[in-house]
Amino acid sequence: MRKAGLFIWPVAALLLLSCGEGTVYGPVGNFSEGLALVPVDGLWGYIDTTGTMVIQPQYSMAEAFSHGIAVVKKENKFGVINAAGQAVVPVEYDEITGFENGFARVRKGGEWGYINQDGQLCISLQYDKANPFAEGMAAVHSGSGWGYIFEDGAKAIDFKFDEAQPFSNGLAWVKVAGDADENWGLVDTVGEVLSTFPGALEVRPFEDGMAAFSKRVRVLIEGKEMDKVRWGFIGLDGKVAVEPTYVDVHDFSEGMAAVMGIVEGLPKDIEGMWGYIDTSGDEIIPLEYYSAADFHEGTAVVEVSVDVDRLPADLKSATEPLQHNGLIRMQLLLNKAGMEVVPPRYNYIGPFKNGLAVVRQGIFPMQKWGYIDRSGQEVVQLKYNRALDFHAGLAGVAIAAGDDPEKSDAVFGYIDTMGKEVIDFKFDLVGPFIDGRARVMKDDKWAFIDHSGSIVWTQE
Repeated sequence: MRKAGLFIWPVAALLLLSCGEGTVYGPVGNFSEGLALVPVDGLWGYIDTTGTMVIQPQYSMAEAFSHGIAVVKKENKFGVINAAGQAVVPVEYDEITGFENGFARVRKGGEWGYINQDGQLCISLQYDKANPFAEGMAAVHSGSGWGYIFEDGAKAIDFKFDEAQPFSNGLAWVKVAGDADENWGLVDTVGEVLSTFPGALEVRPFEDGMAAFSKRVRVLIEGKEMDKVRWGFIGLDGKVAVEPTYVDVHDFSEGMAAVMGIVEGLPKDIEGMWGYIDTSGDEIIPLEYYSAADFHEGTAVVEVSVDVDRLPADLKSATEPLQHNGLIRMQLLLNKAGMEVVPPRYNYIGPFKNGLAVVRQGIFPMQKWGYIDRSGQEVVQLKYNRALDFHAGLAGVAIAAGDDPEKSDAVFGYIDTMGKEVIDFKFDLVGPFIDGRARVMKDDKWAFIDHSGSIVWTQE
């Protein structure tokens, strides 16, 4: 029995499994647009949802289909094919990036250009470097510096920058050529530098109208002045909206940003505590959490320290390796008012998928997994050895393979959002359902199953 320490193996790893004499398969890809990547004898091809090999294995590298096309590699050159296996872009390029905003960058030798999703070389190979399109423009480098072009290839902004980042909210970060201090500045869509920020070390794109930046500032630590890197935010008006006083920050999400600040009395091994600010810079949720995730659909996961004597006896025992000086870190769910939606009773709270979030109490081998809804109600009892996120109404879960629940061997099956076990526990590894199919492993062989659990394709 294969150990269940990993739920799925990412296809990007491109690791090969030996299945005895003859055919050699590697981890198969999830379905995308009705096709899935499968390797045979070191070459990649595609099967459809019936398990039929519709594009024969012939590529040394291949990507999942998106918008009806996929990037492939053959004999050290890259091209693009359609779902019929026909060449949309000849296999002749030294590099092809993934498609973003309708375009992919292509390279031959040292020159870059762009192709569209019809496979046409719409912007010829002419640039030293090329970035993805964003908001209708792309930063490109040619000889003297960086500039911007439109989607038709026409020049949008002169080549006058030492660095240039993608546009977001009509603004882009640039460094003006010839600036001895190499300051970051904000440029608008006609190329006018609206403002510069002396000393800015790192800058990020705008999210919710705010862009994070860092700079070195003088701070007082234990009575001594020191140079430290601190983070703040800049607004769309090009002015500092939140002064750089935070140790670390996340980008804004749903009008809130997680920020880490210095709090007096912390142990030396803890750099700061997390809370949340709004776009005005006001600390809406105090700096009192050990970690803080971004808000999503009105809630965010944070971590606090809990007295172990507050825990039920079984949870106290299951989490003993995580306890320190009578305390343990637990996760809880907050709303934007800072109120607890789910109290700190879990060691892990996952993202909500299909209305449910996977949760865990304890640590391996005594861990138990289940699911909660957004109100915090346990919709699926914590009784599984492993649990995956829901996808298309189903989630992979595991139970002990034998009589001893503390052993690492486990078998996987699937449950629905009501907690009903709908596919038997008989697999060593499982993945999510996509296009009505899920990749699974049994007895060291990869396969695809349908919603009934029937195998539609397996390694030969």
